[in-house]
Amino acid sequence: MYWATSRDRLTTAGAVALAAAAGAVLALWVYRVLWVQSSGTPAALDANENAAVFAWLVGWLLLICAAGAAVVLLASVIGRISARRPPLIDLVALGATAALIMAAIALAPLWATASV
Repeated sequence: MYWATSRDRLTTAGAVALAAAAGAVLALWVYRVLWVQSSGTPAALDANENAAVFAWLVGWLLLICAAGAAVVLLASVIGRISARRPPLIDLVALGATAALIMAAIALAPLWATASV
């Protein structure tokens, strides 16, 4: 049985995927706070429009980067599993990245509108 050792470290793809997914969740949460939740007050919409659109754009760009890094991480995990070196930390990072990507998609729609 394989146990995690001190040599079992998070790969670069895992770190990039986690960081990009966490950044996407944060940016799309900011978008939701600035745009979607303040949709009832026109003055708040006018004041927050530029920041909300920027947060939406950054969030979706980070989400695309996270998905790309997750694909690279998945290929790395499959390669390490086939070499009989189970990557426990990378498997955890892959699962956490997938969960963060799903959370980011749930936070904001693909289109930047106030109708949710």
